[in-house]
Amino acid sequence: GTPDNPGAYFAFSISDVDCFLLDARMYRDPETDPARRTMLGDVQLQWLKKGLRASRATFKVLACPSSLVADYAKPGTWADYPTERQEFIQWLFDNKISGVLFLSGARQFGELTLKPPAAADPAACPLVELTSAPLAAKLAAEETFALKNPDRFGEGVLEENFGTLDFGGPRGKRFVTLRLRNDQGKAK
Repeated sequence: GTPDNPGAYFAFSISDVDCFLLDARMYRDPETDPARRTMLGDVQLQWLKKGLRASRATFKVLACPSSLVADYAKPGTWADYPTERQEFIQWLFDNKISGVLFLSGARQFGELTLKPPAAADPAACPLVELTSAPLAAKLAAEETFALKNPDRFGEGVLEENFGTLDFGGPRGKRFVTLRLRNDQGKAK
């Protein structure tokens, strides 16, 4: 957090990757509050935007325990806060913030979400989110896992898993490979 807005959010950099770890709990409005629906809160959201605007990194990784991109109608995801989420995503495109990757957890399975851009905006890029399950968590029941994420890319992983991001390539031609791995480290 910040001195005037405590919380468990912070940023750090490794080479040309800026990482923003978000607090999706402290400022979250109750799902029952119809008047004001925010998961991140105004101050944290402005902090994030300021950091993204200032970033010159090739990749900007936004990590959050709650799913940010996937459209699950389940409490605790950013899909439950559609106005805040849509305004932020539009802000990313309007400000031409490139190289954004989303990481999330707090699900009982792993998956890769690839949300295509709106057809009306040919300059927009797809949103990518890697979701991994906590290694020590109980796994989702088959029927929960069967609730298909409409933007799931490939098959999800219904076993203990963790995600890795492997960055490579020379400056100007950098790439990232996202993988889900089982508890033995084998890529799925």
